Amino acid sequence: MRPRIGVSGPVRPDSGIGVIQRELHARLAADCELVPSASRDAAHGPLAAVRGLAAGLQPPARGLDGYVGMVSPLPLRVPAPLVYIVHDLRWLRSGAAKRTYRALDLRRAVRSAERLVCVSECTRRDLVAHYPEAAATAQAAWLGPGVVTSADWGDGIPGRVLLVGGDPRKQNERAADVLAALPAGLITSVVGVGVSARCAELAGAAVGADNVQVRHRLPDEQMAAEFTQAQFYVHLGTDEGFGLPYVEALASGCVPVAIDQPLTREVLGDAGILLRDAPVPDLAAQWAGAASPSAAARRERATRFSWDAFAAVVREGLQLPPAA
Repeated sequence: MRPRIGVSGPVRPDSGIGVIQRELHARLAADCELVPSASRDAAHGPLAAVRGLAAGLQPPARGLDGYVGMVSPLPLRVPAPLVYIVHDLRWLRSGAAKRTYRALDLRRAVRSAERLVCVSECTRRDLVAHYPEAAATAQAAWLGPGVVTSADWGDGIPGRVLLVGGDPRKQNERAADVLAALPAGLITSVVGVGVSARCAELAGAAVGADNVQVRHRLPDEQMAAEFTQAQFYVHLGTDEGFGLPYVEALASGCVPVAIDQPLTREVLGDAGILLRDAPVPDLAAQWAGAASPSAAARRERATRFSWDAFAAVVREGLQLPPAA
């Protein structure tokens, strides 16, 4: 009989958690029956947050052999061995109400879980610093590439930059300012996926409006092509739990450009261009003077990220046999 494994309710498929759910659930479903909880994202309207909380707290189905949680809130009374995936602790910098709610919810998971799977060593350290009792059950496991694989490796179009996302924490408008401050000829075109109109305008000032292309909500296959065709993927944000696009960039062959911080050092190592955080002119000067990481270094780094390896850690926490 196939094990019955409860899982958190589905969230938006284009979100970071949505990608983790898609990749992990596909691997568990190969030999397990997955039983999703109610979706926190199913509610709409002015009372959406309250309805979503109520949906998320509903106890999971009975007769489960294990449960994989990764979406707040954790359901009440999980009647099975629990593996909880901790993807980031950014909420520690949120307002008091959200911070209190998330802290109480995560404390429940820390106390109940047989295994706490953290998506990076940085996240594991943050978790243990906040909840010392988590040290006994917390383990770091890197995610795999979300939309591309190393088989899709390409050389990229020389001088092409890829910017992704319109959320201010991505800092893509700042990245566009950096492009404008680079020496002429280093960057020749920009593709922005889901970027703001202001970002596109600033990128046009850097390379000319005719050399800027803006895309919106691309399917996975087209997103993979954009990574493969870019020479550089630029993400100057410093507020990421893991940074799946960094891995997608490595796996597609383009060079990630990021702010030097513990997370990017952990994920990219010497396979990206890491810039010391500074004003825009200094960032541009650092980039212009940096040696591009070799293709061999980027290929080697890309092989360290695997959805199969991530799923194996979760399976081990659920006490399931290794995947066939």
